[in-house]
Amino acid sequence: MRKEKTARRPWIIFLALGLVVFFSAFLGFLFALGTHFALFEILVTFLPAESFLSNSNIIILGQDEAGFAKRADTIILARIESAQKTVRLLSVPRDTRVPIPGYGQDKVNHSFAYGGAQLTQRTLQEWLGIPIPYYVSVDLGGLAKFIDHMGGIEMNVEKKMHYADYAGGVFIDMDPGVKHLNGKQAVGYLRYRTDPAGDIGRIKRQQKFLLALLSQISKANPVQIPLSLVQLASHFETNLSSKEILGLAMVLRQAHELGQIETHTLEGYPKIYNGIFFLEIETETKDSVRKMMGVKENG
Repeated sequence: MRKEKTARRPWIIFLALGLVVFFSAFLGFLFALGTHFALFEILVTFLPAESFLSNSNIIILGQDEAGFAKRADTIILARIESAQKTVRLLSVPRDTRVPIPGYGQDKVNHSFAYGGAQLTQRTLQEWLGIPIPYYVSVDLGGLAKFIDHMGGIEMNVEKKMHYADYAGGVFIDMDPGVKHLNGKQAVGYLRYRTDPAGDIGRIKRQQKFLLALLSQISKANPVQIPLSLVQLASHFETNLSSKEILGLAMVLRQAHELGQIETHTLEGYPKIYNGIFFLEIETETKDSVRKMMGVKENG
């Protein structure tokens, strides 16, 4: 009996050594992973963003499905000034009346239904007379997954929000106050429309949400961000290169930390054409937008 016990001891020793080696290697992997993302964190903080993305205009679209069609419920024109670490965001109301190439005068968000992000990009570029080389389009389903993976988002819900659309599958029910929203609730906050302020009230919520999301991302664990972005990959469309996406992320983070993100809304006046509500924009307003987006007038 004693010899049998003695014979088994080497196996126990080998097993224990194996476990030590395995866990040492695993901890080393975790350390290397943490070091990798720590270096990424340093890269984002200190490297000049303009080496990744030059001063540019980008159209940012939040898309939602309505039946079999997709529409751009969120349209934001962003001016990115990398060297100055400054970002200007201009929300374009979806009812804005614009000439859509190939379709005539219509609401700006219909351009997305007609030809996707590229047509909305071209429509605004030609209508405003400014270069918009880049676009980013995200659907709300992907945004909800991203927020869930980031652990939710804290928002101050301004008022009671209750809305039910059984045909569209939209159900919103939130009380006022500071809330920690999951992805579905956050998307409901963005989509809520039963508001006396109409589309302008929804735009203010979108801007408030975007700033809160940037704040959440800036505080997140560096390891968590790329993992969360994987959740967004299949819901994300852009013509930015990987290098330019990194540059955009760097500018947004730096501008947020410096308090250099401005939010604006394109202003106009209501007008009815053939019984349909539109927002009409004056020429002087378009001139102001061009200056905001870095276009220098001749003379």
